[in-house]
Amino acid sequence: MITPEGERQSVILRAQGAQQGQLLRAQGYAAALKSIYRAEQTIDQKTMTLQYFETLKKIGAGESTKYIFPLEFTSLLQNFMKGKEET
Repeated sequence: MITPEGERQSVILRAQGAQQGQLLRAQGYAAALKSIYRAEQTIDQKTMTLQYFETLKKIGAGESTKYIFPLEFTSLLQNFMKGKEET
């Protein structure tokens, strides 16, 4: 039979475990964001534009008939075309 004290201890241990799990997830998330930020520092505008083109190619292969483009996409295209004109 579980005593009230045993039940209390069980609740405390579960809460501590949940707290530790949340802390570990937050630390993992922070480490992932740092890694993404470091990688982003090495990517130039043309690389990002090429990634967008690759994504568009995959989207275009689908059956959808409507597409929404983020506003940033047009500025990426302009930057890419400027680079093309210089070469």
